[in-house]
Amino acid sequence: LFATYCCRANTWQGEFPKSNIAEDGFVSTCPVSDFPPNAFGLKNMVGNVWEWTADDWNWPRGVRGEDAKVKKGGSFMCSEGFCFRHRCAARSQNTPDSSALNLGFRCASSDPPRTSKDSMKDE
Repeated sequence: LFATYCCRANTWQGEFPKSNIAEDGFVSTCPVSDFPPNAFGLKNMVGNVWEWTADDWNWPRGVRGEDAKVKKGGSFMCSEGFCFRHRCAARSQNTPDSSALNLGFRCASSDPPRTSKDSMKDE
């Protein structure tokens, strides 16, 4: 079952695209906290939804007139033989005005998480 893979993925189980047997309990997306984090505390690094990045598809500058952006990680619609083999580095592209059921984003911050002690210092 791919849901117990080291990256804790929500991916397609069954014969894609004919039958999703949903062994992990989900036919489509799952809540982010449904699978436990990996050793680094990261969740849903593969599967669930492809995630937009700020990177241009044609790195480093892109091609004039082309606005395709990179999406990474695969989605719940990926199966064992499809979607670049479930790698965190799986890379694909779409234009920024694209939308789909299996396309989303990840909130990120370069600031470390705040603790209750940090909050008390600010007061």
